Amino acid sequence: MERETLIMLIAAGMTLVVVGAAVVVIFGSDGSDNDPFSVNLGQSINGGAAVQRSNDSFRITAIPDLGYKFEKWVDQNGNTVSTEPEYMLRPDSDIIITPIFVRHPDYALITLSDQGHGKTGCVGMKDGSGFYKIGSTIKFTPVAEDGYDFRELRDSERTYDTDFTVTGDVTLTAVYGKITTLTIHTNLANQGSETDITPVWSGDQITFGEQTRDGYDFRGWLIDGEYADSITFTVPDEGSVLYNMFVLPGTGGTVTVLTEDTGEDYVLDGTFYPGDPISVHADPQLMGDDRIALWDGTFVGQDYETTMGNGDRIIICSYHDTEVELTVYTIKLGSTTKIQNIPIMAFGDTVDLNSFVSLNPGEKVIDYLDSDKTTRLEGLNSYTILKDDPVVYLVIAVNIDDTVTIDVDTSSSEYVTVTVTIGSMNGIRMLTVSYTENDVTTSIQEMSLNHVVLTFDRSIDTTIQVNVDYKESPLDKVETRDIHIRHLTWKYQTVNGDLGSLLGDNNHTASVFIDIPADLLQAAIGADLKRQEAWSSYPDYTATNAVIQDLKSKLDVIMEGYDEVDRLNCLIKMVQSIPYKYDDNSKEKSKPYGVSGYDYWDMPVELLWDEEGDCEDHAFLFGALAREMGHDVALSFVLTPSGPDNEKRGGHLAALIRSAQLDAYFADAIPEYDSNNGLYYYTVGDLSERYYFYDDHGEIFYYAESTPSIADNAGHRDKNGQNVGYMPNGYQLYLSRYTAIHSEATA
Repeated sequence: MERETLIMLIAAGMTLVVVGAAVVVIFGSDGSDNDPFSVNLGQSINGGAAVQRSNDSFRITAIPDLGYKFEKWVDQNGNTVSTEPEYMLRPDSDIIITPIFVRHPDYALITLSDQGHGKTGCVGMKDGSGFYKIGSTIKFTPVAEDGYDFRELRDSERTYDTDFTVTGDVTLTAVYGKITTLTIHTNLANQGSETDITPVWSGDQITFGEQTRDGYDFRGWLIDGEYADSITFTVPDEGSVLYNMFVLPGTGGTVTVLTEDTGEDYVLDGTFYPGDPISVHADPQLMGDDRIALWDGTFVGQDYETTMGNGDRIIICSYHDTEVELTVYTIKLGSTTKIQNIPIMAFGDTVDLNSFVSLNPGEKVIDYLDSDKTTRLEGLNSYTILKDDPVVYLVIAVNIDDTVTIDVDTSSSEYVTVTVTIGSMNGIRMLTVSYTENDVTTSIQEMSLNHVVLTFDRSIDTTIQVNVDYKESPLDKVETRDIHIRHLTWKYQTVNGDLGSLLGDNNHTASVFIDIPADLLQAAIGADLKRQEAWSSYPDYTATNAVIQDLKSKLDVIMEGYDEVDRLNCLIKMVQSIPYKYDDNSKEKSKPYGVSGYDYWDMPVELLWDEEGDCEDHAFLFGALAREMGHDVALSFVLTPSGPDNEKRGGHLAALIRSAQLDAYFADAIPEYDSNNGLYYYTVGDLSERYYFYDDHGEIFYYAESTPSIADNAGHRDKNGQNVGYMPNGYQLYLSRYTAIHSEATA
């Protein structure tokens, strides 16, 4: 019997490719079925072998996998049997023969994995890897999950796009992520700001170092209320906002805390710049259990937060008992009376002073005086206790319906104040007050005031006789009066150039007295102007005069140091402080008033004199003062939503204004369109404040709603009226009745 010969084909590499059966039966030399032996074909890598039987011979063929090439056949002793991939084998004894495969130099192995939030594929790739010819370009196909985008392919050194040129073995990672925004607000020494919005990938770690601007020093990046030279952060999914600040050279200063009565003064560490936050804290030992700290005479509490202004800053701290005794007196017709049974108050409480007094019919509290009886208290009946055991005087006026004589007892050593109110404010008045002291009679004449206050020195022990006389004055005698006086008080907000800031100070209170010469008022009333729907006369209604010039000068004092936007907002709040009333129920002139629906257009001095008016009256006053401040303005009829279906109808008039600071602020911003209002707008700030504007042939005019009834009821965050740029919802310009007017400075 012929000896059995075992042939084993072993491939050093990948799976052996077998053609035919897994077990090959080889017959003996006599060709019979006797004495067969078997060839068991094993597994291999990097390639395989094909076996073909021909009688007692075998043709074996080495077949390399993609990316490999055949090198040689070796036997079990490591001897090379053949270097040809196809080899005719005639075994006469057991043999183990192995094909050897090596990497093909013209192919590279590409391995791919996904980082998450997506799946990436490529033709020819199986189980995340595949061989590709060097120099060829392959195309990766990324599929991102909802809410994510394909970002890039990465290896350990570089990033790639989806079109990839094969240069060698590489392991790639497909990266997916969310595109969000990075907003950088740059504050330039409170002289304005710049905003840069950049798309970024969430999850990225970004570092910014020191920045540069010509003419400025870098203050730092604002981090948790403090400034740092650099900032490193990881971008969240919803985006992020960074703030940095530049300061003018030499504008830094120190902060000194002065402690009254007790404690020691001290200086805070470091240099502070305009706009920097300042945080100071009371001394717990000085406060104890029954005392409280008062900062700068206005804020009560243990911790005080404020901001730095220009130059050095001094903060004054004083300590007070938490319980105080409030003393309230009334002054009525020369008599001073102490109000009894006022409970103990807490330092810092705000109280309603009117709640302590009972008034008789015809009486009214018209003044709130400090302990010196001459200083008027701010806040009127809302009084905040910021003194130890304060004393307050309430001046009570009595309506006088005819000429009266008041005898004043002068035996007291105190000052005595006599206050007289003259009733309702219909038309023009002449109020004459005379008093006799030591047989000498003095007469005082006041115009257009609803009360007069006389204060006498009680050091002279005499009896003073005061005579009060008033009467209504007919309109045709207005020229006999010299001057009329009006008084306006309003609140407004400053944001120091940061239009998007939520930290704007809205607690400013301004007050101004307005002198209206009688001859100028008479000229305005008698002006030969169309007084209804006279849009062609817009320039006449906003022209300057002595009253506008004087009022602008007084506003300049109030607004000293403000930038353009804060000046405009202060101005519009002043105009909004004048009450709104329809013409047909608010005035009585020798005009067709009383006719239902008649719309009489006031000149600005008429609105100041009347102290009430409707939309166009407010718009004209705002426009006149804005022109005097050097701004171009525009006036336009406005369509408002009214009727059962909120259809657009006329009936409103508003001003628009040009602003170089707003133009610069929005220079790189992309406007959005509001189809409901028919205008474009810019959006700033965390509350998405909108600044509506009309592009008049390249000149940008920002909407300015000066009418108080609209401004106060618009649901805006500022309940004291609207700033420049605000526009009520659904309002649209009626451009056929629109006129742009240049200021005197630019005309």
